[in-house]
Amino acid sequence: MAITFVKEVAESQSKVAGGTTLVLTVPAAGVAAHNTLVITFAMDDNAGAVSLADTAGNTYLILRDNTNAGNARCVIIIATKIIPLVSGNTITITHPAATARAAICGEFTNVSSTQPGFSQTASNADLWIAGTGEAPGGGKHTLGVFGAAIETPDEIVITNNGVKVGDLGTTGGGAASNMLAVLFYQ
Repeated sequence: MAITFVKEVAESQSKVAGGTTLVLTVPAAGVAAHNTLVITFAMDDNAGAVSLADTAGNTYLILRDNTNAGNARCVIIIATKIIPLVSGNTITITHPAATARAAICGEFTNVSSTQPGFSQTASNADLWIAGTGEAPGGGKHTLGVFGAAIETPDEIVITNNGVKVGDLGTTGGGAASNMLAVLFYQ
């Protein structure tokens, strides 16, 4: 079975200096039991632990956490076999103090509960993480995130039949002071 995208669950961004949390609020449709959440989180390149918790007590696994020194840090997080989340529930990302940060959460089915192998490349202010894993019942899936210190999501094009779930970034003050997060799958 191929990975199946259900919906973008939530997105959030902030440019408040010294912030240590970012909250994603679950919409009216909620998140169905046993599905998978994939979250892309991009922030300034500050060192320190990133963790997630939600209202229902789901467990979140950081699949990859990469930094392009002096530019951006990008984290891909997954929660499988979800305990249902209902409207108004929250997913809180706790992170080291940062100014620019953004996150997008997507809901999927048929995502393997095992960690896919991930690779990354970094160029200038950009950070890209993508990985391929086995889908239940065979087949492969690719999940990817992109974090960059840029201001224009239109600059990001997903190729090779990839589908962009969403993008969100901070604005104002020029590219160097902003962060963009993009979540995609194939």
